[in-house]
Amino acid sequence: MKKQSFYVLFAAIIVLVVSNGISVVAQIGSTDRDHPRVIRARTVTASVNTPLGEGQEVFYSIPVVKGYMTIDFAATPTDGMNMVLGVEGSGVFESIGPLISGGNDRMSGSIRFKVPRAQRLLVNVRYAGNARYTINFSGTAVTLPGR
Repeated sequence: MKKQSFYVLFAAIIVLVVSNGISVVAQIGSTDRDHPRVIRARTVTASVNTPLGEGQEVFYSIPVVKGYMTIDFAATPTDGMNMVLGVEGSGVFESIGPLISGGNDRMSGSIRFKVPRAQRLLVNVRYAGNARYTINFSGTAVTLPGR
């Protein structure tokens, strides 16, 4: 009986790890501001690639409630990047950046702010260059499952 319980627990852990990994991989935002990609995890990771002189922008939306929110933004370029993360909503207008690197240096920033009421916040990432970025959401305002 103990051996069966061990296998069931092991299988459950594998399923949990795989499902969390899938929610984090390749979450590039929408290029349509009116139809942003809905965030369903506390961490978003994506890779972007565009010439340094040509800026692009992608959009996400995240459901929140009244409270405090922290956003950590980190990016690792390949041969240079310029990135800015913006957050907007009713009573919220915050940003991180610009994160600028001419090489392969990991750059990061963090903001903490108050969310005045339940709403969907618009999160946008403006970028030029080649980079992989990660956005982490935490705080009492965040309603997503996770840590």
